[in-house]
Amino acid sequence: MEKRKSFAKSHHKAAIKRLIYENGSLSRTEIQQKTGIRPASITQLTRELIEENILIEKGLGNNQKGKKQRLLTLNPNGGTVIGIEFDPQSIHGLLIDLENKIISEKNYTLPEKATGNQFVEQLKKTIHQLIHADPTHMTPLLGIGIADPGLVDREQGVSLFCSQIADWRDVPLRQIMEKEFQLPIYVEGNTNCKLLAESLFGAGRNFQNQIYIDLSYGIGASLMTHGSFYYGVQGLAGELGHIQYDKSGPICSCGSHGCLEMFVSSSAVIRSIKNAIQHGVISPYLDHIRENTAFLSIHSFIKAANENDKFCASLVEEMGRTLGEVIANVVNLLNPEAILIGGELADLGDLIINPVKGTVRRQSLELATRNLAFKVAEIKDRPASRGAASLVLNQVFKGNELF
Repeated sequence: MEKRKSFAKSHHKAAIKRLIYENGSLSRTEIQQKTGIRPASITQLTRELIEENILIEKGLGNNQKGKKQRLLTLNPNGGTVIGIEFDPQSIHGLLIDLENKIISEKNYTLPEKATGNQFVEQLKKTIHQLIHADPTHMTPLLGIGIADPGLVDREQGVSLFCSQIADWRDVPLRQIMEKEFQLPIYVEGNTNCKLLAESLFGAGRNFQNQIYIDLSYGIGASLMTHGSFYYGVQGLAGELGHIQYDKSGPICSCGSHGCLEMFVSSSAVIRSIKNAIQHGVISPYLDHIRENTAFLSIHSFIKAANENDKFCASLVEEMGRTLGEVIANVVNLLNPEAILIGGELADLGDLIINPVKGTVRRQSLELATRNLAFKVAEIKDRPASRGAASLVLNQVFKGNELF
C-alpha cells in the first residue's frame, strides 16, 4: 500500500511539473481542474515542490469565481540546460534557465572543410565555455541537448552521417560528451529540434499533428503526430527535399535527378540568380549584383523580393507553387492540422506562404484542407538550439499521462 502511495505521489508531482512547464504558470485550482488530483493533495504536493526549489509562487491570477490566486511557475534558479546546434560552417550554443530565458550564448565559425575531430573538439570547447560563462549563476546544469544537421540514431546518441562534414560518419556523440561532462546528453535531428521549439513556444503550440518544413540550404521536414515525432523505421522520415519533383531535372547530391531541393531551397535560389545573370535577365536586384557580386546573398534576395523586385518576386512565386505541389501530396497522405514553414527562406513570409497555400488547397482533398493551418515559424533566434535545450527539459519534466 505504501509503495502504491509513493508511486502515485511521484507521478502526481511529475504531472504538475509537466503542466507548469508546458503552460508557464498555473494556479492550484487550474492544476486541479486539469489533473483531477484532489485539492488537498495539490496543496501538499505544490508545497513540497516549492521546498525542493522546483516551483515558486509568482504573481496573482483569477479563478472562475474571480478570486485572486497565487500562480505557480518553475523556479528559474532550479536548474539550467544547454542547447547546441551546428552545421558545416558554425556552432551555436545557448545556456537556458527553466523559464526558457537565455543566460549565455556562444557562436563559433569553423574553418572551411573542418574535419570531424575539429567539430568534436569545438563542440566540447563551446559547452565548457557555456558552463563557465556566468560564475555567479550557481544553479545546477541538468543536461545537454545537441541538434545534429545530419542523420541521427537518437536511441544510441550516434550521429550517423552528414555529407557536408569531412569524415563525419557514425560519431558516438552521446558517449563522447557524457565522458567529457558527466551529464545526460540528448542527440536529435536539427529539424526535429526546430519543430520541438515551435510546438512548445511558437507557431505549433496549438497543434498535435503538424509538419515543419525547413527551407534552408536544402529542405528538411519534421513530422509530429499526436504530439510525438514520427521517425520511420530507420529514422529517415522527413526527407522531403529528396522527393523527386522532375525526373529530367538536375542531379542532386543524393545521386537522384530532379529532387525538390534542386528547385526550392537557398542553394536553388543562388543557382537561379547566377543563371539569370548569365542569361541577361534584367531587374534592379540583378543589376546590383552585376555591379558588385558581394551583394549576392539570401538576405539581399529576401529583401529585394519583399520590395517587389520583379525577378525575385517571380522566383518566389514559382518556388511556392512547386513546394505546394509536393506538400499537397503529403497532406493527402498524412492529413495534418498545420504546415509550419521555417528556415531562412521563411523570412519571405506571405510571399512564399500564399502560393504554397493556394496550390495545396487546389490540389489536395477538400476535406483535408478545410481546417488546415499554414504558419510561418515564430522562433527566429536559434530555434534548433532552443529545441535541443528542450530535449533535456522534456526528460526532466516528463510524466506518465494520469488524466
